[in-house]
Amino acid sequence: MANIILHTSNPPQVGFNYKRVQPTGQVVSYAVYDDGWNLANGVYDYLVQPNPLYTQDLDTSSPTPLSTLKYLNAFGTYDRFTEEDGTVMSGGTQFWIIDHLTGLMWFNYGVGIRDSFDNLMGVGGIIEGISLNGFTDWRSPNKNEIISIQDNGWDRVSGSPYLLDNLLRQPLFTCTTFGIGQTNAIFKSSGIDTIFQQNLKTDTLIYGTIVRTYYP
Repeated sequence: MANIILHTSNPPQVGFNYKRVQPTGQVVSYAVYDDGWNLANGVYDYLVQPNPLYTQDLDTSSPTPLSTLKYLNAFGTYDRFTEEDGTVMSGGTQFWIIDHLTGLMWFNYGVGIRDSFDNLMGVGGIIEGISLNGFTDWRSPNKNEIISIQDNGWDRVSGSPYLLDNLLRQPLFTCTTFGIGQTNAIFKSSGIDTIFQQNLKTDTLIYGTIVRTYYP
């Protein structure tokens, strides 16, 4: 994960910086709201707080280093993933999951519909019009944003599902186009291990999912 994480922040009153997921490198946009469009339109440009108290990180000494923070989150705990009210429950039945490392909020069930890349991403598409949980700034995650949570769907030691289990078990379109072509997009295969493949953007058997920038 270290190779895709850069520093970013949440608002100054909180006193610490999140880490941000680095853009994938796609600079050409093939559809409105895709990876290249998000980059060009400042979607990935989070404000950086000068002189923060600390920059959030993972606690590598913890028995669960991928889900334990080095510093307290906005709710005063070391839990990387919480529900919207700061609580942590076993299993994957919660809808709204905050990643306190990257500052992203995930909808744990995806959009709940299978459709083509362009029908999910484009103007008038499914994701554009989504208003959920009082927020209207939901978008499709890029490949690296999915990678940032890839080992947090299932605890291989205890055999218990993490909060993001339901999301990560689905085949998921990312907003990232494969290579330099326009016809294929990158998607995460189904199952608890995040394996990326390419498939035609016209494929209607892959789920869309949504993410937004979380500010407490």
